Amino acid sequence: MAKYKIKDGVGIISEGTKVIKDYAFCGRKSLTKIVIPVSVKKFGDDVFDECTNLEAINVPAKKINYYKEHLPEELHSLIKPIN
Repeated sequence: MAKYKIKDGVGIISEGTKVIKDYAFCGRKSLTKIVIPVSVKKFGDDVFDECTNLEAINVPAKKINYYKEHLPEELHSLIKPIN
């Protein structure tokens, strides 16, 4: 299975993925939501740049502050906790 893909507008990142590479989802207009697993420790450059239809970035509740520190400020309003 690919480390990440988009299915029906949802970005899927495989559990165990530690790094989301530079530009991984850049320019993907079909991306509306993404679920980031607890295993992700690092984001590359411009991972979600030009994802104009992105409505939610779902992250584990216990790591919400960590992801806010590592994602651009303009994405913070999209970050939603999940259990």
